[in-house]
Amino acid sequence: GQETHHHLFFECQYSSAVWQSFAGSVCSNPPSDLHSAAAWILHGARHSQAQATTLLKLFLQSTIYLIWRERNARIFTSTATPLAALRVTLDRLIRDRLLSVPVRSASASSLLQFYFSCTRPPWGFFFFRKVVVVHVCCNKLPWQHCIEKTLKMV
Repeated sequence: GQETHHHLFFECQYSSAVWQSFAGSVCSNPPSDLHSAAAWILHGARHSQAQATTLLKLFLQSTIYLIWRERNARIFTSTATPLAALRVTLDRLIRDRLLSVPVRSASASSLLQFYFSCTRPPWGFFFFRKVVVVHVCCNKLPWQHCIEKTLKMV
């Protein structure tokens, strides 16, 4: 078939699954095409929290970037990334970006905390904070190794 922006963002089942899994964690039923998603985020009609709007903008930008990179890899190197791996890459990209965003005030929660509250179950947040520390310490070891290492620490 012919490649179009509409197909890549987000009519394609692959890209739609990535977008829906992340945007759906902040707001239920996010738009399923690029133009509607951009308008939805800019107008903020469905979400009133500033943190949600910021996070959705980051999701959209990051998802578009990774989908375009995946498209180029498939065309130029004939390699395809499994959906689960792309979701992990997107999660890492978002967390890395959110780590650099300063907290506005001592009483406000950070965007990273807001992201975790949207994407992680409440019981996992305590463990996840430790995993991030262990992950940094074990320097690029597989994620599962960090979880096992963290569970042994608890």
